Amino acid sequence: GGALGIVLERVDAVALDAVPPLSAHHTGWIVRHLARALAVLHGAGLVHRDVKAPNVLLTAHFFEAPHEAGTVRLIDLGIAAKQGGTRLTRQGSVI
Repeated sequence: GGALGIVLERVDAVALDAVPPLSAHHTGWIVRHLARALAVLHGAGLVHRDVKAPNVLLTAHFFEAPHEAGTVRLIDLGIAAKQGGTRLTRQGSVI
């Protein structure tokens, strides 16, 4: 009788692979933000398993204030898995 759904935040951003080359300053902040995001996931016992440029979003505000939290977003946890869990993929396989 109930409904099941999911609510996602709409983020006005551009994927990392769609921006021109960035300065060392901006790149450093992207790495810091991603390291923090991965630390949170790992702290929760999860492994992202698909960290790549299309899965990193930069908000418009990132270019003005790269140090601010939330300006870099790690997305697409579609194949995330528990640390030490059952292996979900094998070399040469497709999900």
